[in-house]
Amino acid sequence: LSSVTLRLGAPDPVDEATVDTSARLARARADGRGVLASDPGLVSLLFDYGRYLLVCSSRPGGLPSNLQGLWNAEMRPPWGSAYTLNINTQMNYWGAQVTDLSSRMTPLTDLTIDLAQAAAPHTRRLYDAPGWTVHHNTDLWLYSTTPGRGAGDPRWSFWPLGGAWLATLLTESWEFGAASVDDLDRVWPTLRGAAEFALVWHHDDGTSPATSPENAFLTDDGRSASLARTSTMDLALVRSVLTRTVRAAHVLGRQDDDIARASAARLVDLPDQPSVTEDGTVVEWDAARPEEDPHHRHVSALFGLFPGEERWDARRRAAAAATLERRGDDSSGWSLVWKLALWARLGRPERVGALMELALRDAEQVTGPWAGGLYPNLFAAHPPFQIDANLGFVGAVSEALLQSHDGIRLLPALPEELADGSVTGLIARPGIAVDIEWLNGRLVSARLRARHERAAGSHTVHWGDRRLTVRIDTTHDTVLDALSFPTEEVSP
Repeated sequence: LSSVTLRLGAPDPVDEATVDTSARLARARADGRGVLASDPGLVSLLFDYGRYLLVCSSRPGGLPSNLQGLWNAEMRPPWGSAYTLNINTQMNYWGAQVTDLSSRMTPLTDLTIDLAQAAAPHTRRLYDAPGWTVHHNTDLWLYSTTPGRGAGDPRWSFWPLGGAWLATLLTESWEFGAASVDDLDRVWPTLRGAAEFALVWHHDDGTSPATSPENAFLTDDGRSASLARTSTMDLALVRSVLTRTVRAAHVLGRQDDDIARASAARLVDLPDQPSVTEDGTVVEWDAARPEEDPHHRHVSALFGLFPGEERWDARRRAAAAATLERRGDDSSGWSLVWKLALWARLGRPERVGALMELALRDAEQVTGPWAGGLYPNLFAAHPPFQIDANLGFVGAVSEALLQSHDGIRLLPALPEELADGSVTGLIARPGIAVDIEWLNGRLVSARLRARHERAAGSHTVHWGDRRLTVRIDTTHDTVLDALSFPTEEVSP
């Protein structure tokens, strides 16, 4: 854990070694300025805590972190303390690569490889399709058929893109410079199999029948429905798994593989950005449809923006912001964290700060069926308890400090309450170690070094609306400060 350190606020604003955390939280919550302004170090504490929880609950040679991590206390836990694959399991690992915990991805990679083998015959039986897929739920026994025993509501029982989402994580260690070519070769058959299914499942420009996880819309006669010709998330996931298959094939010298060639060809026809409704929000299904619940906790239509890596234009980014505004900030813990990460990806520090405040609330004082916050032991509320918000919070905070899906972006969404601080040991794609220090919201220094020769070379670095191209290598630090960037504003 010592490889990454995050300090926020003035040095030692409280004596963290002697002040009880509950008392510290109570004091900050009672401050009229807000928790972040009162004690920004609480964000650092929750960040460190999340990394610690991932280290504990996802150990090489063991099982991945599930809905409650290692901390399920019930014989019949909520949702079986299993792996929910339409957001929660993946969120557990959002902070792994960027905070140098790539080894903690190993259990999920191992499970995915085993799951693909178990799922292949079920995929053939259910869909008469090659490759493999799973749905929104699995467990350590590699459950891969549709949940609900044939009687579940399609909004949660039918979603055959869980395999595609898991497969997109298989190449992340390579993308962040923590895996070798041999590691990439090991996951290739599993990635290829997910792409093989996606190529069949995507047909006639859609993925019919399709759902958008756990959400529903209203038909013309006012009835609730969840099946459509396609969904924005489906298309984004198909695009994502095919893109990663093509990239991996290039690295491994398998460009002539039939699935790699078919994936490259299909990507030409797939839209690379979502549609926008007349009211300026992102289309969620095959067309603009009235939501049954405009404040639904899942924001699946925004997958391409985050955790995806799509480069949305200004119109789509504005539509994403409008969608988040329509959904509202308050929700269950994991939904808060997803929205927090999305606002960070959009470069909206004021919204990042607002959602951090909600995440730091006292869960025992919050009402509502999906209200988030923290219990006294700092576990995040769903409610009931799930570990995903704690683990996902690490990735969301990191996203506000460093982004690398489109160049290296320093402090892209830093809330004004966190105007002073430093972070060391973050990792940017394709394997750049990054230390950052800032004061009054202004960059003091950034130190960048390539972790290996593959990551060395010219990189575009952004700070605010300015950018420059620098050489980063493995032998010495490239050191930047605010004066390193052009004085005139340059559009990112």
